[in-house]
Amino acid sequence: MATCMECGKKLQGRKDKRFCDAHCRNAWHRRVYRESRRIHYRIIRQLEENHSILDNLLKAGITTISRSELELLGFHPGCLTGCSTGAHRHTEHRCFDIRYMITERKIFGISRMLGAE
Repeated sequence: MATCMECGKKLQGRKDKRFCDAHCRNAWHRRVYRESRRIHYRIIRQLEENHSILDNLLKAGITTISRSELELLGFHPGCLTGCSTGAHRHTEHRCFDIRYMITERKIFGISRMLGAE
């Protein structure tokens, strides 16, 4: 016998029924929406933090930095807005309007994309 996805009560009626009543159905959908928004905002915060770190490096004239130093500043290497393989040996990563290349040990070629200023 099926149980309510929100409260766990045994369900009666249709075989495809997922909730015992409208209250449980609405509570479940609110909770799922809230969790997805929480993940969304966490990722946006990480992207903004990465952009701020890269922007500060550019303002200081730094275009190459060790990956360990960058991660100590709070950089999240896996959080980016895009990447592409160009004519270079390395994949170009992007965080909004800033591009860079990354290896196991360093991040280099940090620059602002043309037309983004």
